[in-house]
Amino acid sequence: MGIFNKYQEAAGGTGSPTAFSRERVNAALTRLEVNFGVDDDGDAMAWFGDRQFVRFVSMGESLEVFQVRNIWLPTVPSSFRSELIDRCNTWNSDRIWPKTFVRSDEDGMLVVMAEVNVDFECGVSDALIEQTIRCAISTGGAFFDELEEAYPQYPEWLPPAT
Repeated sequence: MGIFNKYQEAAGGTGSPTAFSRERVNAALTRLEVNFGVDDDGDAMAWFGDRQFVRFVSMGESLEVFQVRNIWLPTVPSSFRSELIDRCNTWNSDRIWPKTFVRSDEDGMLVVMAEVNVDFECGVSDALIEQTIRCAISTGGAFFDELEEAYPQYPEWLPPAT
């Protein structure tokens, strides 16, 4: 059927999608020229400037779910909780990507995250893995840009340089 051929071509090829894996994520990051490391669990991670840390996590029963989680490096005082939750909710209402949220760390400071999750259980093309990575990083960065505009004091919240 023509409609399905269009989707297949848009996804980066005419062949069947192949199994998702951490190795394919690492290969995609290499092709995208992302400088990355791998943690003890085998998941990739990368720094983008002094403000954005990204984890590329494989999860699920067969490690078929791909999560790209952006972490805004400034940790925010807890007095901003309601305001940050409102900003996240507004973003989530107005945009498709990424899902944004706030968590408290062990010191009671707020950590802002933005993530894109995709289930690749049925397989995926290399092009779609790359597109997911680009989408997650760029939309996470756009959300963090908005936060930095709203909170010009954010450099005071960055962790000390090591």
